[in-house]
Amino acid sequence: MKTNDFIQNAQKLKNAGNYLDSLIVLGKALEKDKMNKEIYYSIGKIYYLLEDRNAAVKNYLIALHLFIEEMVNSPDAKAADVILMDLPVKTKKELLKIDPKALYIMIDVNTPRHIAHAFIDYNKNIEINHNSVNQYIKNIRGSAEEQPNENDNEFTVYYMTGISFCVNIMDFNILLDEIPNYYLHLDEMKMENVFESVYNDILESYK
Repeated sequence: MKTNDFIQNAQKLKNAGNYLDSLIVLGKALEKDKMNKEIYYSIGKIYYLLEDRNAAVKNYLIALHLFIEEMVNSPDAKAADVILMDLPVKTKKELLKIDPKALYIMIDVNTPRHIAHAFIDYNKNIEINHNSVNQYIKNIRGSAEEQPNENDNEFTVYYMTGISFCVNIMDFNILLDEIPNYYLHLDEMKMENVFESVYNDILESYK
């Protein structure tokens, strides 16, 4: 069975609410292709639905980092550079200070906000828009990725907090084959602290 077949089967199981069975199938997919970003992305969604935010975030980070490495080392890199030309100069400078690869985080409009959702949506200490979150959960449970409503917090609080978290937690110096293991063993207390700090900064910036 091909990797995509495993992913599609896992998605069907997820859509039916069989989350643990879906994880088992994705685990088999990883045995065939442990560097496939789509597998980790799918695993992240399932852990989110299981309300295991740390496991969700770790897998999302793997998916994002693999995406970045793929973009940097592919013919699409030049096309990505054209997109990045529209970034504000200040943002570019701040990201370049961290690492040139950090710029590529800005191309992925989904994974950073998914990471923020994993931290925020099930946190009893954070006030959320329940209607928006419920719609988001329905989207994650569904068979297709829906574009978020630009009128809600998806592109402000969630996306920007997710971007800031990724910039502050990712290590772009690790080797490609070390990416999965590095993030799966990331210190969870550090993750929590970094997210709390950037989340508070984002909220403060919108006051």
